Amino acid sequence: MLNETGRAGFVMANSASDARHSEGEIRRKLIEDRSVDVPGLCKVATIHEIEAQGWSLNPGRYVGTEVEELEDEVFEEKLAAAHAELRALGGKARELEASVDEVLGKLLSGRP
Repeated sequence: MLNETGRAGFVMANSASDARHSEGEIRRKLIEDRSVDVPGLCKVATIHEIEAQGWSLNPGRYVGTEVEELEDEVFEEKLAAAHAELRALGGKARELEASVDEVLGKLLSGRP
């Protein structure tokens, strides 16, 4: 959306629910408050910037991506931690699935 001064807010939404709810509010605040651009998240573009992009309203053209430079050791530590968390969450998901399966089995068989 453009405001009367020709400024538009672009926000990268992470999900469809972001696009419907919080993204619109963030855009409005970006334009009204003259907020700071955050690479990879949001940017306020002028009408001239939009024209230079061939009138494309794709947020990725304006927002860009935030690149975090990591040393190999730090990356390996973060990757190992993420892998451990993934395995723990997978185990928890299997436990929950078994519990739900048990409850549904009881409900469908008429047992308490």
